[in-house]
Amino acid sequence: GLAWLVQRLASASGLSKLRDSHTGRAAARAGAWSATGYAVTMVLRFISRLALAKLISDSRPMGDVAIIVVILAGLEMISDLGISFGVVQHHRASERLYLGTALSVQALRGVTIWAVASALAQPVAWLYHDPKLTGLLLFGALSTLFKAFTNPSIWIFTRRMDLRRPTLLTAASEIVGFAVTITWAILAPSAWAIVGGTEIGRASCRE
Repeated sequence: GLAWLVQRLASASGLSKLRDSHTGRAAARAGAWSATGYAVTMVLRFISRLALAKLISDSRPMGDVAIIVVILAGLEMISDLGISFGVVQHHRASERLYLGTALSVQALRGVTIWAVASALAQPVAWLYHDPKLTGLLLFGALSTLFKAFTNPSIWIFTRRMDLRRPTLLTAASEIVGFAVTITWAILAPSAWAIVGGTEIGRASCRE
């Protein structure tokens, strides 16, 4: 019992020192920025979905968007190479050559995903008996190109536990996408409003 108490006191003392250190303060700031960015994103998406439910009375566009999202997300997941984790964790991540290599691999991956998604557009439309899916998937696939050429140095901020800039960029992208989606849905309620808002948001706030 005494040994356990001593161990707990030592652990608490270590946590206290970590909290008061530069690393502890940086981690706390990063956590605050991350939580704030997540909250802003969730609030905007929640409001957007409520507004779209009112503006788009037909449920079919939502189903079309769900198909596009599943296909693109699936391609992203099965081709994930962990590039961002490599930049965050590798000891040479700050070197220009390393970042250039990361960008090249990321660009090649993104172009490949775009090509595969574009090739699937016609078969997917045929499979679901919905010609509109061809254009939607071709347009939605452009998001992979926008992401493919994102500057990988943005992950250096995560490595340094400085999430202010990445969080602001993400929030700006969500705000632009939200504004475009709602405006588009008011003028022409359809699945294009959702896909278009997402694409324009990503394209306009890319590092």
